[in-house]
Amino acid sequence: MSSTGSHRKGITLIILSLVLTLLGLILPVVLTTLIPTHEVVVVLSGWRALLAEIFFPLMFIMYATGAAQYSNDKGYGKWMGILLALANLPGFLVLLFLPDLKQQQQQLITKT
Repeated sequence: MSSTGSHRKGITLIILSLVLTLLGLILPVVLTTLIPTHEVVVVLSGWRALLAEIFFPLMFIMYATGAAQYSNDKGYGKWMGILLALANLPGFLVLLFLPDLKQQQQQLITKT
């Protein structure tokens, strides 16, 4: 029995990277509203800027790795997943809706 949807390899990395990226984008804005001056503009400098420069590329690498694993598990090449990861949300939707090649191959084998 083939795995589908959220049971495929790589979907955990994709979802985890998206959640961590959203937290990394929203958390600094929320924290600045807690400052007594209620500043709403976030300017990263010093170690915070360095942390962001390291964090966000790592999240993209995690996302691209998950997309490559997901694409490979569907029967497509890993490079297809990486290229679709570059398209971000449209690429993720295309990756989800691509037909499952492995399942089609198994059906052809069982028919013959």
